[in-house]
Order: sequence, then C-alpha cells, then structure tokens
Amino acid sequence: MFFFRELYSESANDNHINSFDEWLSVTKNDYNTPQQMFLNQDGRDIEIQMPYVPGRSRTKVGYMREMSEIGFMVDSIIEMDPSRKTPDSVSIYVHKPV
Repeated sequence: MFFFRELYSESANDNHINSFDEWLSVTKNDYNTPQQMFLNQDGRDIEIQMPYVPGRSRTKVGYMREMSEIGFMVDSIIEMDPSRKTPDSVSIYVHKPV
C-alpha cells in the first residue's frame, strides 16, 4: 500500500490526541475564520476566502508507530520534494504481513 504526500515534520507532536478540542489547544490554529488564499485558473490568480483545513504532521518515527499499531509493516518512508501545496511531506510504502 502507498500513502502519498503525507504531512511530515521532524518537530511534529506525535502524542495521542483524544478530541478536536485537544487538537485546537495543541495546534493553536483557527479553523473557523476564512483566510485569504489564491487559486490559479487558466494562468490567472483568483482570490478566495477559505478556512484553514486541519492536517496533522508526523515524524518518521510517528508514522512508523502509527502504521505498526494498525498491523502494517513499513517498507520505506521517502521525503518528497517540496511542492506549493505541501511543502513538507513523505510517501510511505507499507504492507500487511501474510
């Protein structure tokens, strides 16, 4: 199985989070107020207002622990080249033991 462009940071908080309220206190992000963003359509930047979308970065060790806890064996974790949409990410190859 292949997980593509999973959020990644070696400084990520890998602790277990029990609720969205706990998530809010850990991230200190505002997920309700729309933020100014730009989309490129046909070579033109278009301004939109969109709330910040929650996403959780993990460390490589955090991903390895998460995958093994649900029965996967991690074959490799590859740091991806930065992209405009996901500057820090990894791709993860896993398999279920037979």
